[in-house]
Amino acid sequence: MSPGRAAAPGPPLAAASDFVGREKKLEKIGMALLGGTRLVTLIGAGGIGKTRLATEAVHRFHKARRVPVHWVRLAVLPRGADAAAVEEQIAGSVIEADFSGRSAWDAVLDALGRRDAPGRNRQTILVMDNCEHVLDGAGRVIADLLDAAPGLTVLATSRRRSGGSTSN
Repeated sequence: MSPGRAAAPGPPLAAASDFVGREKKLEKIGMALLGGTRLVTLIGAGGIGKTRLATEAVHRFHKARRVPVHWVRLAVLPRGADAAAVEEQIAGSVIEADFSGRSAWDAVLDALGRRDAPGRNRQTILVMDNCEHVLDGAGRVIADLLDAAPGLTVLATSRRRSGGSTSN
């Protein structure tokens, strides 16, 4: 993985005041995030607002809990991109500093695996947006990340099912 930043890192711009409806879905996602669910997948047809729903859900959760949120835009990857390409996209989106002297994977885990003073794992949210065209690669990377970072929660959006808890 290279240390370069992905184009347009971070979540889509969203103002809480322009989101109307879908309160039950937002509540369900919020409860999953609060309840320790490690993988939440929003599934549905293109254009129904999965990204917007994810944006609003993590915005509200971050505002209430001050949990860090990292956003990875997978739409820029070519169809069928492998796990290495997905890892590189994550690194470009998550790592904000030079990580020379260590692997990008280690730098990503450092960014996503927070601990508090007593050494307990603290929650961090990684949004993996538009997984549908890279399901195999994204699935492998998500599984590896969840194994390696105990405090990590992944919220994925996809047009197709890849496993995990689902809110749509």
